[in-house]
Amino acid sequence: MLFFAWQATSHMRYIPLFVIVAALPIGRMLLAYVVWWERFLPGRLIAGTMLLKQLVLVLFLLFAIGKGPLLWRGQLVWEPYAPRNAQWLRGVGYQAERYQDAACDFLLLAEPPGRLWTNLNIGGFMIWRLSPEPYRVYTDSRFDVHGDSRQRVEMSINGLEIRPDWGDVLDDLGVNVIVLEKATPLVMALWESPDWTPVHEWTAPGNVWRDGTMTFIRDTAEHTEAIARAERIAAALGEDPQTPPGL
Repeated sequence: MLFFAWQATSHMRYIPLFVIVAALPIGRMLLAYVVWWERFLPGRLIAGTMLLKQLVLVLFLLFAIGKGPLLWRGQLVWEPYAPRNAQWLRGVGYQAERYQDAACDFLLLAEPPGRLWTNLNIGGFMIWRLSPEPYRVYTDSRFDVHGDSRQRVEMSINGLEIRPDWGDVLDDLGVNVIVLEKATPLVMALWESPDWTPVHEWTAPGNVWRDGTMTFIRDTAEHTEAIARAERIAAALGEDPQTPPGL
């Protein structure tokens, strides 16, 4: 129960799991608590005390403890989630600076031709922002839902050693637009390929090595206008790719 409580304060998606795991033991503890206090206090006072304690628990789960990150020898030990959860209460469900918002905004503005390929780390967010319309995002991390076939395909393209036939794989999938983290090995191969044109680059605040994206469009005659439009928009945003990644 404590493990899932920790997970729930770190990731909102684990809150339902915490509720399922914690419901029975919490119910038993509350029952024992009430039975014990009934010997000393009237029922209304017990109910008020329990409600107050539940309110304190809810506030703790929502806002956690501390005003800033707790560091030990340069390592992050604890990061308070109050700012994030306060955003969530206002209807903002994610921290934009930690996700590929700029890449998604660019796609919505430039409207390059789908299908869209993206790598595992950012696939879930891209699906949340873009699917089912205007883009069907090919890959995501829910291997527990659809098996490991996508994982095998993804690793064959985005793994530490890129398969020589990565272009054939993308051709078979009908991919025309690619958005990848700049640290992904495939990015350099795409940059050097005459079949793909880099049209957009985003680097997150802090310039974390993995925390940025590059967008490519398949370079064909029918995509000439789409590539030109994408390049104009990227230049206007100040997000046009200047140099190969890593340089």
